[in-house]
Amino acid sequence: MNIFHDLHDHAIIWFHHCNRYHRSVVDVRQLGWASKVSGNLFVYAACALGFAVIVRLLGCTFQLHPGCTPVRIMSEINLSGVFNVDALLKGFLVGFSLHHYFVDQFVWKTGRSEELRNGLRLTA
Repeated sequence: MNIFHDLHDHAIIWFHHCNRYHRSVVDVRQLGWASKVSGNLFVYAACALGFAVIVRLLGCTFQLHPGCTPVRIMSEINLSGVFNVDALLKGFLVGFSLHHYFVDQFVWKTGRSEELRNGLRLTA
């Protein structure tokens, strides 16, 4: 449903990291995994796909995705009244996505950050 948003985010992030972390004046040893992952498009794509597979498997395990065979029936584990573990996990995963969309509006404000404009090569 949101594949276009995901691809858009990955393109911006990869482009920004390439421009920011792989300049001659940057010591990539201080950046940790960010510089290693963003140094090669195939490595970045493999990491992104790997993370997506992990999240999908977790969703299948906790009955959050239709058509998957769960490892354990989470809807049978009662937390309180009619509130089960699957409701808690669905709320967490939906909340995680909503938090991402909320934070996006503040992170990518190019008018406020010279460093971000330089990283995206939006300056002359």
